[in-house]
Amino acid sequence: MAFPTRIAIASRNPHKLREIGRICADWPVEWWTVENHPGPWPDVEETGSTYLENALLKARAGAADLGEPALADDSG
Repeated sequence: MAFPTRIAIASRNPHKLREIGRICADWPVEWWTVENHPGPWPDVEETGSTYLENALLKARAGAADLGEPALADDSG
């Protein structure tokens, strides 16, 4: 499987957008965020019982709605 050319960051939090963007800055992709792509960006109810479960809910919803792979963070 080829590395994707675009990845969405499934967050509306400006701090998380900057943090993930900084950590993954060397990845050869176009980053989609609420700041540079109109969406649709889903509102996700955080019903998971762990940070991981909530991050997966966000990433899966973002990927499904945007049609691109998505990353999410739910570390608070």
